[in-house]
Amino acid sequence: MQVIWMLIFRSDVISALIYLSLVVKIALDRNLRLILNICTIFTSSCALFSL
Repeated sequence: MQVIWMLIFRSDVISALIYLSLVVKIALDRNLRLILNICTIFTSSCALFSL
């Protein structure tokens, strides 16, 4: 009986870890897009000012 509980607990932990990694990945993707947008806006404005 204890082995079954351990297996259930492990599968819960594994699924929670997968869920957390997905959430972190989505958050990182959004932040990277934001950073990229800010960088492109910043570099284009710098290019305009250098002209």
